[in-house]
Amino acid sequence: MVCRPDRQAIELRPLFSLPAWPSATSGPCAIPGLIFAAPEFHALFSVEPTQWDTWRLMFKGTPGVKAGEFSRRVAALGGRENAFTSKDNTGYYQQIPANRLEDVMKLEADRFANNQWSDEEFAKEIEVVKEERRLRTEDSPRALMGEALAATVFVASPYRRPVVGWMSDLDAMTAADVREFYRRWYVPGNAAVVVAAARSMAASEGFIVGTGRTGLR
Repeated sequence: MVCRPDRQAIELRPLFSLPAWPSATSGPCAIPGLIFAAPEFHALFSVEPTQWDTWRLMFKGTPGVKAGEFSRRVAALGGRENAFTSKDNTGYYQQIPANRLEDVMKLEADRFANNQWSDEEFAKEIEVVKEERRLRTEDSPRALMGEALAATVFVASPYRRPVVGWMSDLDAMTAADVREFYRRWYVPGNAAVVVAAARSMAASEGFIVGTGRTGLR
């Protein structure tokens, strides 16, 4: 099932669902995902926070879930989780037993409504992002050429920006910049929920929509 935002009501509404299929795993599983559009490619910032900077900080906890506890709880439910980012979107997903879908959706709603991180955590993570940029781009002639090509071809387009960000922006970025990015863009009107599950979506649709309405505010 896919839910897209209702921008007038600021909540998630069902878009479509596909028939369930026989599970090829040892038991029924579900893969819920929460995907956000990448607004940094549609707006200009004096300093350009990116989805890459933000997603690393989305694992730092909430008032009710300590840093690292999200991943431990997903593992305790028999699941695993990860995230991905690109020039167009960033996604967060879990693979869990189908009967644990509601538990994970509650965790996800809490994370995106109440996520928090300290300035010290930001300082650590931004250095990790810089090192990733050095490793993946600045130490790779091919990657540097691709980045230069995109900056030249898309000279008047936000798509000229690398996904990980320019090093000058990473050097200048503050925790407050990323918090503002999170508050502005990590909202239901910029999100879509995707669920692939070996179970009836009719049984989960109301819960998923309700979680999106009350949790992702």
